[in-house]
Amino acid sequence: MNLDWRENIFAYEEVVSIELVQISTLSQFCQTYRIDQIDRLKIDRQGCELPVLQGKSELLRQKQIKAVLLELNFTGLYVGQSDPLDVMRFLRDNQLRLVDFYEEERIDGQEIRWTTALFARNDQRTT
Repeated sequence: MNLDWRENIFAYEEVVSIELVQISTLSQFCQTYRIDQIDRLKIDRQGCELPVLQGKSELLRQKQIKAVLLELNFTGLYVGQSDPLDVMRFLRDNQLRLVDFYEEERIDGQEIRWTTALFARNDQRTT
């Protein structure tokens, strides 16, 4: 873990509890509730966005997901976090383009620590 507090705001935070929760895949959820299309998918997985996206690759390939909103982390905030360039490349390879960045946090007002990014299917317009 990155212990430089200028790059990692959680560097000296202590874990106070762990909670176990039941999870399901998005594919299972869509099948259970008969969802054929997702207009905007928000992913907030504390740095593990790429494995989540890879698990949805069939939904992406079938163009069932029209847009994705997620965080890109450019500094070491989380153990095993996804490389933001790999995330962007994966989305591009699945015909989603970067629309815009919506919020950001910077290190000492300079380089970006993290940002929220919206990606949309190449054939979709966003408003």
